[in-house]
Amino acid sequence: MNFNLSIQTNAITPRNQLTADMQNVVPEGALYFEGVVSDWEKNRNGYIIESDAWFKDGGAYVNDFLNTGSVLWNHDSDKPIGRPLSFYKRADNKIGVSGYVFDDIHTNGAIGRKIVLGLSTGHFTH
Repeated sequence: MNFNLSIQTNAITPRNQLTADMQNVVPEGALYFEGVVSDWEKNRNGYIIESDAWFKDGGAYVNDFLNTGSVLWNHDSDKPIGRPLSFYKRADNKIGVSGYVFDDIHTNGAIGRKIVLGLSTGHFTH
């Protein structure tokens, strides 16, 4: 399971504006992001990603994603741009995520300039 970056985001934050604790987690030169990947609404592609589906099998998919997943540029596994830090179900049943991305090689700075503003996921259809 991998993120694709386009970002529907609540926050894009340069590392130097993060708390000291977060700066220990986010590498030098990266941007921190927070966003929503599932909100029980139809997405741009016309389907709904059920929030509960992410946590099937005791959260095995989420744990695998957090341990081994990458944030990808346009779903392209040859273009990793960052790593996920959290993936959680919020009180409103939306799925929140956070992570960091490097906004230089594949993105041409589009994330930091807020030109790219959608977050997408790789997923399994059931």
